[in-house]
Amino acid sequence: MTMTSENSSSGAGTKIVRGPVDSLSIYEITDSELKVLEDGSPDAPLLNIAIACLTTGVSSFLTLLSVTVVSIVKECVFAVIIAIALAVGLTLLFLRGHTKGLARETVNKIKARIPPDPQSMEKVVQRPAVPGPTEAVE
Repeated sequence: MTMTSENSSSGAGTKIVRGPVDSLSIYEITDSELKVLEDGSPDAPLLNIAIACLTTGVSSFLTLLSVTVVSIVKECVFAVIIAIALAVGLTLLFLRGHTKGLARETVNKIKARIPPDPQSMEKVVQRPAVPGPTEAVE
């Protein structure tokens, strides 16, 4: 089915091509929900920075263990880098765990506004019988 709609301001027509579907569900969302979906999940950058900090901390620790450090100042700098990197990495990993799935929760909340269609739940795909090894194929 093809529908056309006229644009009253410019006089140009907009062609809308539509294919038939069994049903169409329209979800209403609030501005705040739209903002959450636009922003996406805030946990991805937290995870990336946490991995970078933890990697820096672990590699600095292994470097400190495997190298003989002559200066106490250099050893203290390594220790401070290790402590800060591991603390920041673990903190960001902890924060990521608490913010995980904000967009997914919003989508589930929106989807829950429309109850599932009982007719679609009853539809079962009927497969044709496949002949077994003892049955002849015509």
